[in-house]
Amino acid sequence: MSTELMWTLVTAAAIVAASVVVGGWLSGVVASALTRTGLEASTRRLLAGLVRPLIVVIGTIAALQTLSLDLTSASLMLAAATLAVGLAMQGPLADAAAGTVLRARAPYEVDEQVRVGDHEGRVVEQRTFALVLELADGSLVRLPNRTVLSSAVQNFSRKGRRRITLQLDLEPTADASGVCRRLCDAAAALEGVLDEPAPTAEITDLSGPKLRIQLHAWTEGATHDAVRAALGLALLDALHGSVPLTVTQAG
Repeated sequence: MSTELMWTLVTAAAIVAASVVVGGWLSGVVASALTRTGLEASTRRLLAGLVRPLIVVIGTIAALQTLSLDLTSASLMLAAATLAVGLAMQGPLADAAAGTVLRARAPYEVDEQVRVGDHEGRVVEQRTFALVLELADGSLVRLPNRTVLSSAVQNFSRKGRRRITLQLDLEPTADASGVCRRLCDAAAALEGVLDEPAPTAEITDLSGPKLRIQLHAWTEGATHDAVRAALGLALLDALHGSVPLTVTQAG
């Protein structure tokens, strides 16, 4: 082995070794800088972890160039690997971009009650890639940010109050006007139901085998679920079983 070849190999090895050291140092610098961005820990680790391999790849290519090797195949492999990584990261990057837009628009805040698509719950956290909701049964659902951004978001907390709508199906022979009055009186007397707007009841369907009535009552957003449950029981008690009916939630 000639002295020139030996020094070339040593130089190439030194470049690779230096890239490993520099990559590790830069990874630490990036990780430290990302702690001030507000990104969640998993996202910071992912981004910081990409720095060292990238620097090592660049160093390896530089080392191969010192050996006067044909880098055509290596370049093609690197391009293919870059394309594969780009395709794999397409979804997460779209979620991260959507998360930035959602933070700027602020359609909701933590602890607010919202409905996104088919999911209704309390906002637990807006993460880099997803929105986390706590559903009524206590379970957590993770919605990708790009899904949230493309969906209609209903915020039940911004106005401070929510409407409860209960649907009742009566026998056609029932005294509809009398039932409506009793329902409104029962709702108005229930603790948690607001005086303004006052509870209302209306006949919504006369065409079917049942007489359909909807009762509307308003409550504070924070007590919506509890008042809705209590209201259903109050309506049943108000009629004292004198009127055959079925009570369902309509909204």
